[in-house]
Amino acid sequence: MKRILNVENDRILSFLLEKQIKRLEYKVVGRVVSGASAIDSVEELDPDFILMDIKLEGDMDEIQATKTVCTFSNAPFVYQTGNSDSNTRQRAKETKPFKYFLKPIDSGVLGQVLSSALAKAS
Repeated sequence: MKRILNVENDRILSFLLEKQIKRLEYKVVGRVVSGASAIDSVEELDPDFILMDIKLEGDMDEIQATKTVCTFSNAPFVYQTGNSDSNTRQRAKETKPFKYFLKPIDSGVLGQVLSSALAKAS
């Protein structure tokens, strides 16, 4: 079973995403709310895929966290955000995400993206 790390600072949305992921028959191996905890969790858990929120708790933003994660992990990731300003999108593109979504993510679309990203990474 493929393992997903859920990086989301909104605890309610995180819970709902986890339910969607489980219905799609993937395993959520962690749920974290900050960039620093995302880095630690990727190192420790070695997920197959990362769902990364654009706005996180703490001093490190999501794009800094993703740049660090990319130095030691090849796990594909998507950004999910309620923020679509052009500066954030441009910074996010620099990390080469598999996708960039505006919230909320439809479960059918999420399933297609997970399947495509994981197949490409295999």
